[in-house]
Amino acid sequence: MSAFDPRYYQVGPGFWGFLATFVMALAVIVIYRSLSKHLRKIRRDEERAREELRMKSSGSEDREGGGDVVARESGDSE
Repeated sequence: MSAFDPRYYQVGPGFWGFLATFVMALAVIVIYRSLSKHLRKIRRDEERAREELRMKSSGSEDREGGGDVVARESGDSE
C-alpha cells in the first residue's frame, strides 16, 4: 500500500485505540481526584498543627480566645 492509495488514509485507531484513550483519561481523572484529596488532608493537618502550636505557645492566655490579654509589668508577682 502506497501513500497514493486511498485506503492508506482510511486507517484509524479503531475501537482499541478509543478504549486505550478512554482508560487513560479515566486514570488521569482518578489520580487527580486522589491527589486533590491528599493535598486537602495535608493542608488541614498542617493548620491543626499550627493551631496546636499557637495554643501551646500562648501559655497563660485564655484558650477559648475570649479574654483580654494583660500586659506584664515590673510590679507583677508571678
